[in-house]
Amino acid sequence: PFVDKMRKKYGNHDHADGVPIPDELFGVMWCDGDTSQIATIIDNEEEYADRNITVCKHNPSRTARDQPCDVAKVFPAKKKLSKGMTVKHVLTELCPIKRALEEEFAKLYREKRVCMPSNKRNALTDCLSTLDEVLMQASQKKNVLHGWIETGLLDETVHYVPVFDKLFASRRKRTSLEEYNACLNAFPALFDYGLEHGHVPDDVYDLHGIAPDIDIFGKERRRDAGMSQENQHRAKILTHAVVKEKRQQAKESAELAHRKKVEMEEFEKNSARDEDQAIVDKLTKEKPLEDCTLEDFAGINAPLLRSFIVARHPTATVKSRLPNKGKIEGARSMMDVPDEYRVENLILMAYNVRTLPSRLLSTSSDDDVSAEEEVPEVGEQWRVHRVQIQLNANLYPVAPSKLLGNPAWVELVFRIFDKDEHLNRAPVTAVLLANANKVWEHLKSRMHNHLSRVKENQHHHWSLMWARKNLAVVAAHMVLFKHAKDVSCANSQSCLIMLPSQSCNYLRPTNNNAKWHGAYLHADENEGVIIRCGMTTQSEGFVGRNKDHEKRAKADRNDDNCHFYNAYPSTESRRAGCRGRDGYWESLVQYVAAGFDPCDGAIAAFQRDESLGGLFSVTEEEQKRIRALNIRGKDHAQQKFAVMAAYLFELGYDLALSPNSN
Repeated sequence: PFVDKMRKKYGNHDHADGVPIPDELFGVMWCDGDTSQIATIIDNEEEYADRNITVCKHNPSRTARDQPCDVAKVFPAKKKLSKGMTVKHVLTELCPIKRALEEEFAKLYREKRVCMPSNKRNALTDCLSTLDEVLMQASQKKNVLHGWIETGLLDETVHYVPVFDKLFASRRKRTSLEEYNACLNAFPALFDYGLEHGHVPDDVYDLHGIAPDIDIFGKERRRDAGMSQENQHRAKILTHAVVKEKRQQAKESAELAHRKKVEMEEFEKNSARDEDQAIVDKLTKEKPLEDCTLEDFAGINAPLLRSFIVARHPTATVKSRLPNKGKIEGARSMMDVPDEYRVENLILMAYNVRTLPSRLLSTSSDDDVSAEEEVPEVGEQWRVHRVQIQLNANLYPVAPSKLLGNPAWVELVFRIFDKDEHLNRAPVTAVLLANANKVWEHLKSRMHNHLSRVKENQHHHWSLMWARKNLAVVAAHMVLFKHAKDVSCANSQSCLIMLPSQSCNYLRPTNNNAKWHGAYLHADENEGVIIRCGMTTQSEGFVGRNKDHEKRAKADRNDDNCHFYNAYPSTESRRAGCRGRDGYWESLVQYVAAGFDPCDGAIAAFQRDESLGGLFSVTEEEQKRIRALNIRGKDHAQQKFAVMAAYLFELGYDLALSPNSN
């Protein structure tokens, strides 16, 4: 409100009219940089931007020397005037504010809300009665300007220009001529760096030969704390675009670390449950758990016995504190010994807790799981996270391992996507089948998260349902062409596919396959990450689509604010200097993820169900819907099925990318 009032009074601008604030009326606000102050500023970033106010913070532990309000004569003058100004000699009837204060204090005292003795109430009444006059005299213009002049923020003559020598004189220690000249020579470069980045870190000061801070004990004090401790940073512009971007990145990194921690805790919990279930399954093959004998437990290895005990024992909950396994003879000899004299081993401890309920294994009443929710099997130890997704009977009819178990289907995949035999083909082994199923599980899980970004009324659209049930085809394709990593330890943030530099089994869209259709990847060769997946079914194929991207990247404008072209503008574009970019278009390389020749008769297999010699799982109803699609330039059924195939592989490879890079 104060800033708005000053702009209206001196700049003839009323913010209430909704007129944008001109640049010449920009405002700058300084704060001490306390944690609570910074939090308040971050919460109101949009309001400061809307009101064209730049917010800065002072250096830590320096506000007594750098803050104009602290250095000004206002506070000392107020303290001095308060000692000599009083209304004790003035009758209460002649001083309205004194009368109001006395009446209010008397009321609060009667209500026992203020329990101060009368002498303290009288002193406080006298102080508050003179406060307006004290502040009026103490807050004279000369007293306020004194702080700005002494800190060097305003010159002494016209009160407009900062003074370097005054700024430099605020140092607490004596300065040599050499130090002064070093600071003077480095000032222009440091000033420009601060304007561009919003903050000058210690390593930049080091490059210019500026001595580090010294604490009260005479030791070097580095100001290199992370974004979670901005109050420890040197002076900075809190609302600067670069600072806000770093703050957002730190927030996302913290959230990612938290998610990984939660996932790891869940993984450890699941592993413990799996171990407990394994020993129960082994013991109960022929009889109930309560009927098991010492001999039965003696046949279990020590790690499983420890898991079994920790899951049931009321006090022994730390594996490292448990005794050794021991011998069955020792366990048998201690069975009838009183507890205070018993020396237990793992065999005896496991036997004694066999009838106690497990804290890890769910009972029928513990979880109310509907029949329409997918519950992971106990043996899926490779899964770091477990999710529940809504299923219907036909959602995932075929697993990748089943598809890969059909030699004719595998040969069809090679015939369509590698008809010239340029790629290395992975042999179908038990390891490959297992990894294909794991990749498929991750894709299904991420598909569930992907749907959360789709309008709810479209979750059951037939095209999405078709794509979901055919994710098995994408997973099988990834492992056959060695695009998929070993995903045994992957989590929800992992990239499931290899980089082109790792796999060496990606084709570049050149020569014969330049005009093929399908899904493609863009890899940032500078950062070593795959940043996006796309599809094309235009007549010019992969090369034509890449030319479209290049044209948009080189354009000086990005009218639809597409994130891809904002993140990777061309060096030839005027947008190349944008601070929010992740790289340049010239560092991106296009690779074929899944490409096919649109003129090849083999793609007629797209129109048949996999049980009838086709590639995908597609019902007669879905075939009718695809043929009825109205796609510009795609009049024939084979062309429409090719569009659906390209869409499926784009979706599958997109889900396989890391959310942090995509």
